[in-house]
Amino acid sequence: MNLCRSLRYNQSTKGFSLIEMVVGIGISAVIVGVLAVTLAGSLKAVSNIRNRKEISLKGQVAVSQFLREFKMLGIGSSILTATASELEFTNRWGKTLDYTLSGGSFYRKENSGPNSVLCDSVVTAASCFAYWDSNRVALTSFPLSQSDRDNVWWVLLTLDLRYHGQTIRYVENVFPENRKFSIIE
Repeated sequence: MNLCRSLRYNQSTKGFSLIEMVVGIGISAVIVGVLAVTLAGSLKAVSNIRNRKEISLKGQVAVSQFLREFKMLGIGSSILTATASELEFTNRWGKTLDYTLSGGSFYRKENSGPNSVLCDSVVTAASCFAYWDSNRVALTSFPLSQSDRDNVWWVLLTLDLRYHGQTIRYVENVFPENRKFSIIE
């Protein structure tokens, strides 16, 4: 008989009841759910930052190359083509450079060679070249005539880039080195 009593459930033993276990699992599930939502939000933010950084770097490299090369515009009738989506010019070393906004990309072509993509993901409807003369009058009759091309004193490049729902706009003014003028009157 003593053997049967020792096999019975001993009530003085420490343990959890079924209700305590279900409540504990429920609380744990809520905590894990909150942490999962927080972690997912953090990962999305990191992904957005990475995408924005990538598109920003692409745009910055493309714009700086254009600015650097257009500043070295040749003397005289150096601008060969000037429209809202294309700018072709000869630099002071005789290289013909053609920058084009077309088909969602920003292209550069050197001396009639193949187009190289400076930047893709370009919103071409919102990106353009704009031109002004020395009197700060916008030159808007595209393509620009020879006399207007000879009078271009400054170019404004607007470049809109879209990547994974992120949009970045670059707006850059460039004055050719050989056509600098004082804005102080």
